[in-house]
Amino acid sequence: MSADLGISRATLFRRVGNREDLMGDVEPTGLKPLVSLDDLGFAVVRLGESFLYSDTLATRTVDLDVATTLLDALIGGALASKVG
Repeated sequence: MSADLGISRATLFRRVGNREDLMGDVEPTGLKPLVSLDDLGFAVVRLGESFLYSDTLATRTVDLDVATTLLDALIGGALASKVG
């Protein structure tokens, strides 16, 4: 399966859930992950896959707006500001 971006969905999610990419966003902002970045990346990938493949797996319409909202909540909830 391919996303409409000309790359496979698997490749897309490897990039989205990439630990180094997450670290690049975390370090400069002073955020402290409440879970490991590997675990956060894994959760992001699995949640995203669930929505992208929902048409095949659960006979549901793919709703990327809902997926984006949930991914934002997952990432935002897994990161906290450093205290002191």
